[in-house]
Amino acid sequence: MSANPDLTVKQKKAAKELRAKRPMCIPGTNAIISAKEAKVWHDEVATAGVTLNVTTDQLSAFCDACGVAD
Repeated sequence: MSANPDLTVKQKKAAKELRAKRPMCIPGTNAIISAKEAKVWHDEVATAGVTLNVTTDQLSAFCDACGVAD
């Protein structure tokens, strides 16, 4: 049985909201300038992922949608 990496509607909506809240980044990247702000925001992304039951297979797509740096 293959897992489905597609995000649910709720996951996509949450990712869009998190991306809009993302702190200021280095222009042209997803790298957040302030380490303190980055930690707070990354904690929010992780909490949302757990709350929304993001699977291991969906994690990359969720983080990409949120704008998490590689």
